[in-house]
Amino acid sequence: MKIYHGGNIFGNKYVGGKISYYDYVDKDKMSLTEVDNMEKGLNPDYGGSRIDYWFRIGSEDDALTKLNSDLDVMTMVCCVPDERLVILYLDHIYEGDEDDNEEDEVYMYPADFDFMFSQSGSTGVVIEELPDEPRQKPTCVIEEIFDDPKKLTNETRKPKRSTGIVIKEVDDCTLTQGSKVSDANPKEKGKGKLFPEARADESFGCMPSQEKRVEDEFEEDDSEKDEDYIPAFEDEDYDYGIVDDEDEVLDEQNIGLEVNAIGEWLGPSIHGSETHNVEFDSGAEFQDNEEMFGVADSDEERPGPALNSDGEEDVIFPEFNPKTDMQNPVFCKGMIFGTSAILREAIRERAIRDGWEVYFIKNDKTRVRAICRAQDCPFELYASRMQHESSVQIKTYEHEHNCSRKFESCMLSAKYLTKRFMERIKLNTGWKTESLAQTMSSEVRVKVSKQMAYRVKKAAILALEGTIKEQYARLRDYGNELKRVDPSTTIDIKCDFNNSNKDPVFKRMYICHGALKKGFKAGCRSVIGLDGCHLRSAFGGQLLIAVGIDANNTTWVISYAMVEMESKDSWIWFLELLCKDLSIREDGAGWTFISDKQKGLLPAFEEVVPSAHIRWCVRHMWTNFTKLFPGKVLRDQMWACAKSTTIHFFTKELDEMKLLNNEAYKWMMHEDRPAKHWCRAHFNTCSNCDIMINNLCESFNSYIFDARGKPPVSMFEEIRGKLMKRIQLRREKMQSMVGNICPKPRDILEKNKVKGAADCIPNLNGGDICEVENIEGSKNVVDLNARTCTCRRWELSGVPCKHAVSAIYHKRHSPEDYVADCYLIKTYMSIYDNLIQPINGMEMWSRSEEACILPPQYSRQPGRPKTVRRRDASEKLAGNGTKLGRIQKSLKCGNCGRVGHNVKTCHRHLPPKDKNAANKKRKMNSGDDSSTQPKPGKKPPLSKNELRKKHLQVAEYQRVWNFKFSWLTLYVLVAEKVVLVWMS
Repeated sequence: MKIYHGGNIFGNKYVGGKISYYDYVDKDKMSLTEVDNMEKGLNPDYGGSRIDYWFRIGSEDDALTKLNSDLDVMTMVCCVPDERLVILYLDHIYEGDEDDNEEDEVYMYPADFDFMFSQSGSTGVVIEELPDEPRQKPTCVIEEIFDDPKKLTNETRKPKRSTGIVIKEVDDCTLTQGSKVSDANPKEKGKGKLFPEARADESFGCMPSQEKRVEDEFEEDDSEKDEDYIPAFEDEDYDYGIVDDEDEVLDEQNIGLEVNAIGEWLGPSIHGSETHNVEFDSGAEFQDNEEMFGVADSDEERPGPALNSDGEEDVIFPEFNPKTDMQNPVFCKGMIFGTSAILREAIRERAIRDGWEVYFIKNDKTRVRAICRAQDCPFELYASRMQHESSVQIKTYEHEHNCSRKFESCMLSAKYLTKRFMERIKLNTGWKTESLAQTMSSEVRVKVSKQMAYRVKKAAILALEGTIKEQYARLRDYGNELKRVDPSTTIDIKCDFNNSNKDPVFKRMYICHGALKKGFKAGCRSVIGLDGCHLRSAFGGQLLIAVGIDANNTTWVISYAMVEMESKDSWIWFLELLCKDLSIREDGAGWTFISDKQKGLLPAFEEVVPSAHIRWCVRHMWTNFTKLFPGKVLRDQMWACAKSTTIHFFTKELDEMKLLNNEAYKWMMHEDRPAKHWCRAHFNTCSNCDIMINNLCESFNSYIFDARGKPPVSMFEEIRGKLMKRIQLRREKMQSMVGNICPKPRDILEKNKVKGAADCIPNLNGGDICEVENIEGSKNVVDLNARTCTCRRWELSGVPCKHAVSAIYHKRHSPEDYVADCYLIKTYMSIYDNLIQPINGMEMWSRSEEACILPPQYSRQPGRPKTVRRRDASEKLAGNGTKLGRIQKSLKCGNCGRVGHNVKTCHRHLPPKDKNAANKKRKMNSGDDSSTQPKPGKKPPLSKNELRKKHLQVAEYQRVWNFKFSWLTLYVLVAEKVVLVWMS
């Protein structure tokens, strides 16, 4: 709303004051009280004075109407759908001094002066405001327009100078946009009825009309009747309800599009309030044919009305814009669509919104005919291609519906939902399927099944990530982008050219970011964990990773690679690139590698790093141990052997195992499982790390679980993004820590302080060597200068053990000063100061000139793809629930004698039965033979109910034959397998 306030209306001119605006005003809440509240919001002082309200709709050249009651307010807002601007004037009536504003010199009219304001809305006065200049007397021109142009003289043509306004007399019969009054004789003056605007029902897809039109009746011969006939196209003198005795010239701004209440297009409309004589008068004021004000956009598709050779405006049919109109599509006769596909999409959108279903009787590139599925529903829409154009125009349109809303609609499809919820699924790719289905149902107000929600989510994610083949083709571009932002990054892609066309087929790709490489060298210990995990994408493969340990005993990823499978060749290729990036010597002396005995990894260690110390993950070793020797006693004893830090205690624990179970003792002492790979008593002490499980790699595999199911570029990008965010997050957390030791080593030291105070008694010899007596009677020697203890825990971990803590306190020193430098916060920060650099999106990567990489050969396995690994029996025990499940190692069927199922499920392992053999063929076409009947000259058109019946018959026919064909295919496959088994 545009509000003039703080001034007065003198004559027909608003003088003084200010202009304020109210945006997004709700017309349904408008009332006279609401106008009062808006007035008080402009200035609280207005509440104590008398103010009259006047309004215009759309343009300041329209009539003024006074607001006296809520009925007037309703009249004001009834035009809002067509005109979005309401102009409100606040006329301040001052009862005090007349010269409150001494600077404004305004001519005061007498009290009996007739301002000619029409409170009913139809008026003969149009107010045209002139710009006011500060501190100057406003001027105006009073021009009288005579009914007869012959009455004009030279004197009357000259404008008269006056103050404040320009007044133009216009005909009483002219309709303004603010209100329309019917013609009345003088006896019925003041009894004119206001015609309400005819509004179409938007729920059935009709365009809202702008004004009620009065048309003359006309008749034509039957041979020339046409349902789309518009009289104005044939007769230029045809009247639209408002004519003058003289010829009319229509302005550009007065031409609009008219649609009646049932959605029919009526042609151009007149919104203007001025009439002009065709006769040219040289003394009249010249008028330009183009507007001085307004937005002239260079992107405007229709900068002005099209004129023919006679200067008449061509007929403009409404056009459907899918970018703006598809959100709430409305239809009318004559509307133009770019293609039939856009029209079908608009019909589907309208049907889903309103809850009805349609049959597409005609559905091709040139014709679209849709009727409602409900019986006896009159809705119908027919459109066909326009002549000499590829556009489609609605020729027949019946908008009415008498059917009820359908909550389960066949118009809803996965393609429609994918397009509508694409952006939201992009922001939340982990959206649960059940929750997604509920959200879709509540928004579209149609039931969405869980299966459809699953298909929508899968299609949306695939569309967002691009096709898998496209991502394989962009792998070189991805590697070049990583090198562009960080030249120290190592990228190695290996392809297979063993094919007929010699095309590059993807085999392996290695990535080691420069920041990860530098961070590991800055402060991580010389311990590397290696592991591999399966990828859950369509083309399979495995991901090899190398993980280090930072100053807080947490993971620091070094590199990762995507390979075809875990083998000796792939591990050798990965280790050679890793050793080159970390500058590891050829023999690997002084380095420690820990793994879970992956396939082909041990031979790769012997070939690439033969002098390195190799540790096995005791967690995987324990899993194999419990399969042969179950029980908690043997399990605990096995862990006691592995945790022994000295040879003496290791031998003692082995003797205990031998007494418990001799076979378990032989299994642990087998030559294939030497103790140097899994017992702490045989670990070297140069790495300050005593870990004996490969939990570092396992935790990272779980961290990237979702990424492992994506195509290669998306997977690598998600891994890089997670590492980049984690480095920054850990860096910020460590900056807020107090002290000089990282949190996890500090916790270990605090536990050793408690144990040392409770169990140890130190005895110094006067130097740096101390004898510590344990409470159970054993003794250990601690050398503070060499930072060693005979229990070897201090040398293995780098954190003082309980014996060392007792000796340190005895010398009045601080245990924190004896912690290894690899656990200090400054070491941690030197690692995490190396940040991974962000990169651009795929669309901004430079294209490589080399041949595109093809994806590896894909062989789909039978059944649904497995996304969850098979859990071990011990892992199943940790499941949720109140009842413990049964673990059965072997299962044998008593019916067929096979292992793997029982009698109850034996039928599931039998070949399926052929249910199609007993089915009889259905006769779709019943009744007399049509060939014996005489052929009529021309078949009458089918009714809507007959079309619905025919459509259902065709659908049923297709469904039956699809069912039969599927069973026939299954029968042939089973028969082939039976023949092959019989022949073998």
